[in-house]
Amino acid sequence: MARPAVLAHPIRLRVVLALVGDRELTTAEIAAEMPDVPTATLYRHIAALSKAGVLDVVSERRVRGAVERTFALHQGAALVDSAAAAEMTTEEKSAAFGVFAASLIAAYDGYLTRKDSETKTSPLFNATEEWKVLHNAPQLQAGYRALAMYLDEEDIVALASGVREALVPYLTPAEGKERVLFSTVFIPS
Repeated sequence: MARPAVLAHPIRLRVVLALVGDRELTTAEIAAEMPDVPTATLYRHIAALSKAGVLDVVSERRVRGAVERTFALHQGAALVDSAAAAEMTTEEKSAAFGVFAASLIAAYDGYLTRKDSETKTSPLFNATEEWKVLHNAPQLQAGYRALAMYLDEEDIVALASGVREALVPYLTPAEGKERVLFSTVFIPS
């Protein structure tokens, strides 16, 4: 497991999120997904993640005299599992969540730099309106939603299991399918 400090930067976490789903990308491919990040900055963060063991170099090839590396996530290195989370202090958990939230903001800002984002963004908070838009949407949309639900511990386990089961068919890349980052957060309030 990577120490939270290694991932305590939104750009580093965006690199990790770009590789989620068993993806293997070159630095140039990662940069193409983050056009808002200067190349030198991106290289520094990729080097830090690689040095910390979060990223593995899965292949190398020569391109015009330079070495092009392809990276993948080191199995389990970038995730904080329940055992590691149990050892974190309240401050460390808060900081880790802050970085996660900041990386989502940065990824969304990166999405907004795409020329097609203006017609594909739907910031919705009302569940009723959300379903109307999603069922009538002519194209894939980006959006964010907040719903209040009423659950006990058993309900949370069942919901998480159901979400996981529902997502399995969509976790493998397929022709004609666009990669979409899906994040969940459960916060008892």
